Amino acid sequence: MAVRHFSDVPPRPKCEPPHDLGGDPVPPAVPVSDSDSETDSSPSSSNFLPPFCPARSLRRLYRIVPVDNRHVITIIYPLPPQYPHWRSKPTNVLAHLLGHEAAGSILAHLKARGLATGCSVEGDDATSSTHSLFTVSFTLSENGVLRWTECVDAVYLYLGMLRSHFETEGTLPLRIYEELREVSEMSYKFAEETHAGDFVTDLVETIVPKRIAPPQDRLLDAETRMFEWRPDLVKDILENFLSPSNSRVDLMSTVFGRSNDYEEIENDDKKKDNNRDVDDDDDDDDDNSKNMTNNETVLCCSCDDPSAPPPPTAFDLMKAMNVWRDNAGYAPSAMPFTPSQDGAPPPQMEPTFGTKFWCHAIHPDTLVRWEGMREPATRRSKEATEAVERAGLALPPKNNFVPTEFGLRALPPDDDDHPLVSSSLKLCIAVGKKKTWFAATVQRYNSIKNQILLFFEDEDEKWYTLDFNSVEAKSMKLNNGYEGTLNGGKVKFRIVALAMNNAGPIRKYEDDTDDHVEDGTAFPPVPPATPASRLPKKIVNNKVLKLWHLQDRKFHRPSADLRLHITSNRANATPHERACGDLFVVLIRDAMMEVAYMAEVCELFYWLSSSDTGYSLRVSGFDHRLLALATEFLKTFLSFRDREGARDGLPEVVKEGRFEQCREILMRSYSNAGSKSSQRCSNARLRCLRPTIWSDYSKLEVLKKITVESFTDTMTLILEKVIYSRFLFVRVLSFVLLTTGKWIVRLLLSHSCLWKVYTTEIAMRRMLKMLQNYSKYILGPRGKEG
Repeated sequence: MAVRHFSDVPPRPKCEPPHDLGGDPVPPAVPVSDSDSETDSSPSSSNFLPPFCPARSLRRLYRIVPVDNRHVITIIYPLPPQYPHWRSKPTNVLAHLLGHEAAGSILAHLKARGLATGCSVEGDDATSSTHSLFTVSFTLSENGVLRWTECVDAVYLYLGMLRSHFETEGTLPLRIYEELREVSEMSYKFAEETHAGDFVTDLVETIVPKRIAPPQDRLLDAETRMFEWRPDLVKDILENFLSPSNSRVDLMSTVFGRSNDYEEIENDDKKKDNNRDVDDDDDDDDDNSKNMTNNETVLCCSCDDPSAPPPPTAFDLMKAMNVWRDNAGYAPSAMPFTPSQDGAPPPQMEPTFGTKFWCHAIHPDTLVRWEGMREPATRRSKEATEAVERAGLALPPKNNFVPTEFGLRALPPDDDDHPLVSSSLKLCIAVGKKKTWFAATVQRYNSIKNQILLFFEDEDEKWYTLDFNSVEAKSMKLNNGYEGTLNGGKVKFRIVALAMNNAGPIRKYEDDTDDHVEDGTAFPPVPPATPASRLPKKIVNNKVLKLWHLQDRKFHRPSADLRLHITSNRANATPHERACGDLFVVLIRDAMMEVAYMAEVCELFYWLSSSDTGYSLRVSGFDHRLLALATEFLKTFLSFRDREGARDGLPEVVKEGRFEQCREILMRSYSNAGSKSSQRCSNARLRCLRPTIWSDYSKLEVLKKITVESFTDTMTLILEKVIYSRFLFVRVLSFVLLTTGKWIVRLLLSHSCLWKVYTTEIAMRRMLKMLQNYSKYILGPRGKEG
């Protein structure tokens, strides 16, 4: 079918290989094994076809011009296809080791030096029949862009540490595999329902014809679960493929400019060429055009104030950062802002998306240095050994967030689970001497009395005794049209519409009204009211805390959801306070990164966001370890209270140097806020209606002046008067909810005796009312007259 439909599609012309901008000859590529094994024995196989030419694409640095404000470095390693190793998944093990964010990780080392703020490691394209890609990415700071080679150094130092474990101990600790296996088993068993289209797509990719494919009984879990521990496969990839000579480095940074900067320069060059042909009599018109061009340039900036000065160009930033000679020590690597700058070659352009980039061959001395860093301890140089000791790199610590208890809390017996609940039935009931069929909806099930509560069309309710219990019902083939009896065979019923997976109540009468509802010509029948047992229950209600509980009846996952909203009347008083609140959120995320990563591996997540009324906190995931994460989260949040900037400074959870790095992250986020037209229009509309919504430009200008002292003083003022605190606690397990409420209250009160709740000073959102009589304005393109 594929050949029949796609054979006439012409192939895409091959692009010219990237031009080198100088550098020494490229060293030879890493040899690839010619093993013909088709079993799960070695990743080095003869069907390995690299996705790009090793002689022209590997051992090179690609400097890429981004669209928005970002700094990212990515190391790409081509690997043989990984689909034969679906049982052991060696790339998943390596991605877990290189990408972990706890103490001793690569990211922790780079964060301590102010070089990186985030990382991502993936073993991509496991379904390809020719190759796969292993990528290591870091989100850099501006300082990290200048010192990008130190980020690559840390990667190879960590690879050398892993090779040392294999050389001295013969393998990696078994606990690493056991943790990954437990998490994969847990994720598969309690996986959330996905969209049918996505599920089919994943299934088709799994069963695509390959030389080695999972058997039919493993098609559903082959991509998720881990079935065996194969350290030899991990070692083979580590030794033969994760090397400097089998890699390429992509450095994407705004230091090289943005894509629209080059478009403006190209337009300016075209205008200059056109102006050269204009007569001297048109000088006045030329001046007007230049002034108009300058005005348009100011309005195209990311700021919202047209009178504000334009931000520095990428070339100005490059000069300030001295990015004229690369730290790797290879050929001249000046990144020009204009093609004619200092006679440097212009950037190349990727043909599909128009991405501009420069390609450099990495100097062989740099490759040799990286190769020495990845050597195991017994063959490592003294310099590399000292670098490893200074970095403090280590294997991931034991994960204490791995849940081991997955029991579900039993539903109340008077509203228990049953396959017929919420289904639509028809009952044959005697009315006088005649039997008539009546439509009804099953509203509840009483497991003690084995009875169902039926809600009839006339809103009458009545209990009926089933002639089979819930255990027997689950083994019976219940479907639409099934007929049975109630009350010891006295009442006959027929299933009209069987509710699936505890869906909402279904009301169908098996007559013409059903078709009218589906056609949209009739209003559907009103379902019965939700029973009180299925509504949130308030279990704690005092001056400090209000706690509700709602038990899940649909998903049957041993998970919990803890939510807290703290309202403050000073959270959005001025742009300064709002910017401090946003910076407060970034600092907490940064301080919680190591703990949050260990929890996220076990599907425990937390969210924190700021708004114009306060802060919203949420902790969600498997129930067993949820309170442990919530404790760390709330302790970090409350540690910013009652501090004076000049006396106390930042709390201990904020490490040295992280304040400036987090401020840089937030400034980059503000500058990217207007990159999408839809978001920009939405923000402008909200600012017209609500004057207390501050623009990103105003917050950016304030953020540039914020110091540690002003930040801590402002946050103490914001958190001093908490207007109202609310908790919504949704859970499934047999925890004592009242104990949970007492724990939360004790945690809040233990951090400050001044924790107050002002229920009468709730911050109000101001909304402007538009006048009904208004004048119509027509907006059009701007002419030369303005």
